[in-house]
Amino acid sequence: MIKIFCFFRGIEYDNSLLDILQIARSSFRKKGFLVFQMPFADDEIGALSYRGDGIGYVVIN
Repeated sequence: MIKIFCFFRGIEYDNSLLDILQIARSSFRKKGFLVFQMPFADDEIGALSYRGDGIGYVVIN
């Protein structure tokens, strides 16, 4: 599944690439977003995104 996803997203596939965050960063970067992890005190929020006039942000809990 990861190999197929990488092919369709134009990401170079590496057998050791199993971290979904690496895939997400690469895919979102191409769309003008920065992806980073930041723990939230809320257990119900898994992620959020924001895009203003410039760069966008995806924050993963």
